[in-house]
Amino acid sequence: CVGISSAGDISQDLKTGFLVGATPYRQQYGQFIGVITSATITGAVVLLLHRTFVIGSETLPAPQATLMKLVVEGVMDKNLPWAFVLTGMVIAATVELFGVTSLPFAVGLYLPFSLSVPIMVGGLMRGILEKVQTGARLKSSRENGVLFGSGLVAGDATLGVLIALFVYGQEKMEWLSNISTPFVKNPPVPALLSLIAFGLIVLSLWKVVTVRGKDYRDE
Repeated sequence: CVGISSAGDISQDLKTGFLVGATPYRQQYGQFIGVITSATITGAVVLLLHRTFVIGSETLPAPQATLMKLVVEGVMDKNLPWAFVLTGMVIAATVELFGVTSLPFAVGLYLPFSLSVPIMVGGLMRGILEKVQTGARLKSSRENGVLFGSGLVAGDATLGVLIALFVYGQEKMEWLSNISTPFVKNPPVPALLSLIAFGLIVLSLWKVVTVRGKDYRDE
């Protein structure tokens, strides 16, 4: 699976390199450097996250990895829960009959609430934009929204790694373990702060896809 994915990615890179005038010889060197670097860094990050939060736990759910783990273990141990598999097939067929794509529906089912809600909010915002905008302005809003959303995903991942480093550092460095945040220990406070932050992100996204799109006129 990894080999096939790498082959597909390299083929696309070679195509892009051909279009910009690069040579396959030098691109292969770049691919080797990229594979070695990314494998080293990714492996270290995964080990750090697992050591700090435990992948698959409530703190770090990893729903897709957990799902694939259950499927692989079920196939290898020959104890796949066919009742759930058949139930999922029936639900998918029923959803398709109602004109709803089954894949996004299934993703919404197995993702945790903390991930499915932002996806739903983003979908609602896009639906509203497609109702009130058309032509070049809608295209601009889509592009701005995708870029802003991609930045949010990358920022969230980076911040998660930094938090893991901080937590890991608390175990190794005494002065870090002495840092206290008593106001966060009050149960309503973390939830309220998270809600405020989420609201600000939603407002920022809405501003990006609407205000910046005003420079474009409908075709």
